[in-house]
Amino acid sequence: MTKHILLSFLLAALLLVSCKSKLQPIPEQDILQQSEILWDSWNVPHIYAGSSPAIGYGFGWAQMKSYSNEILKLYGLARGRGAEFWGEKYLASDLLLHRVGIPEAAAVVMAEQSPEFMKYLEAFADGMNAYATKYPQEINEDVKVVLPVEAEDLIRHSQRLFFTFASLTGNSRPLVGLNGLPFSTQPGSNTIAIGPSRSQSGNAMLLQNPHLPLNLPFMRFYEAHLIGPDFDLYGATLIGTPLIIIGFNEQLGWSHTVNTADILDTYLLKVQSNGYRFDGETLAFEEKTKIIKLLREDGSIVNDTLKIKRSIHGPVIQSTDSSAIAIRTPMLDQTQTLQQYWDMGSAKNFEQFQNALSQLQIPMFTTTYADRDGHIYYLFNGQIPKRPNGDYKLWQQTVAGDTSSTLWNEIHDFEDLPSLLDPASGFVQNSNSPPWFATLPSVLKPEDYPAYLAPEWLLPREQRGLEMLQSDESISFQDLLEIRYSSRMLLADQVFDDLLPAARASGDSLTRAAAKVLADWDRHANPDSRGAVLFAFWADHSCKWSPKDFCNFAELWNPDQPITTPNGLADPEAGAIILGEVARMVQEQFGRLDIPWGEVMRLSEDILGIGAPGDPLG
Repeated sequence: MTKHILLSFLLAALLLVSCKSKLQPIPEQDILQQSEILWDSWNVPHIYAGSSPAIGYGFGWAQMKSYSNEILKLYGLARGRGAEFWGEKYLASDLLLHRVGIPEAAAVVMAEQSPEFMKYLEAFADGMNAYATKYPQEINEDVKVVLPVEAEDLIRHSQRLFFTFASLTGNSRPLVGLNGLPFSTQPGSNTIAIGPSRSQSGNAMLLQNPHLPLNLPFMRFYEAHLIGPDFDLYGATLIGTPLIIIGFNEQLGWSHTVNTADILDTYLLKVQSNGYRFDGETLAFEEKTKIIKLLREDGSIVNDTLKIKRSIHGPVIQSTDSSAIAIRTPMLDQTQTLQQYWDMGSAKNFEQFQNALSQLQIPMFTTTYADRDGHIYYLFNGQIPKRPNGDYKLWQQTVAGDTSSTLWNEIHDFEDLPSLLDPASGFVQNSNSPPWFATLPSVLKPEDYPAYLAPEWLLPREQRGLEMLQSDESISFQDLLEIRYSSRMLLADQVFDDLLPAARASGDSLTRAAAKVLADWDRHANPDSRGAVLFAFWADHSCKWSPKDFCNFAELWNPDQPITTPNGLADPEAGAIILGEVARMVQEQFGRLDIPWGEVMRLSEDILGIGAPGDPLG
């Protein structure tokens, strides 16, 4: 196993090969004793079992061994009992989860599972509990209160996880600060599928390159290999989640990127007479109460009564005497999300995999696919509401809730979603941008879809990926590795023709010195790159998030020229002044303008950083 597998999985078709289990089916009463876990040198568990429940048992044991304390904390929070277990810090999270009904819905969701899949979930929980029983010394005292783990905990945790992602791409502003979730962290990933026509070997290749923060257990990847009868799946999940969510088996592989699917809307309600206005009438809220327990600093527990309100739109998350905010999202009504992931991992060919996708139980995420037969596929997946009107920008805001003109009741069918199978270009890709440039030349057109489905822009990181793919007609496995690890900063190519002459003409000697450092720089963010730190400082002070104009460009991004625009600076002299200002900061902080990137950016004392933020640096 190579270092590349730790967080980025690189698959060439016919890398879709792994060892087959030689275990035979065993009596059901013995299944929970028939999981064997082999740990490789990277602490990745390879779980061999004679049945699906036994795989679940081993997977639960392995995750508990690796991250018992973090997972138990996540499960306690997903129950909506964080304040009861660990104090007032988690009260906002508890209140939000109970208002939207995630803790309470788990029993309903569990009852909707097939008997076979329910056995898998229960076995996963049994494996976790068995580990905790055998090794109690490995469990921190403060999280033992969560034990024993219940199968419903897996449901609650998964729903909380997907709710967070839905909030990140929907109108999340009213949710910020209410739930204790990592809204300050923007998830981002890359994925590429290369078809036989563009592959040097003639085999399909798939790049799985997810980016989520290691320092947040809530979003920490967990790599694993699950081997059972007629089942051999390698990939990753997020800790506490019982299924592989990106992975590959012997026939096919898939990856996800966070997409721009807006599946959560917020509505402003006008409160009147203990109800809310809707189409000229006053409707009563659905109301119920729940007791929330709170652990005080002195160790005592007090009860508080939470009044839970629901409107025709959905759960109310905020309210005053005159207004309220309600949310509406289809994901809260889905019951088969985990089953769909099991079906995806079990698929043997594209038809079976697409049938699994068509269940539309996974709320969002772009899905990119490749298989042994040479197929590549792209899907802008999402439970997209059929909204009555408006564009993407409108639905990213809180909309009026006093009229039925903004209320939707259905989601788009699977067939409505942007997708590509085996495009003539020979590749599909995504780096969190909307679907319109999943390949080049562009095949998917915004005008063929509702205006609210996705915005029209292209992130610099994805633009850089398209630039590299477009320039290589015959991509080898090594080429794909180099694309994945490329640290060249596209932004430098876009602005240097204007920035450097203006800086060289400056009357400030430090600005001229900075221009020389940038001119000599290799335009990469490698450990020995001299100038990358200076340029990153300049970008941080010159650029801001804007879909089409990150850095006050002279020529803005044009969808008709997606990888050759934007270009130049609208005001090169202003850019040179900022370069002089940040040069003084770099000189003062590090003692030199050309300090190597790796001396500043480190993962640890002895691990030098490679690469830089994708946007706007590209």
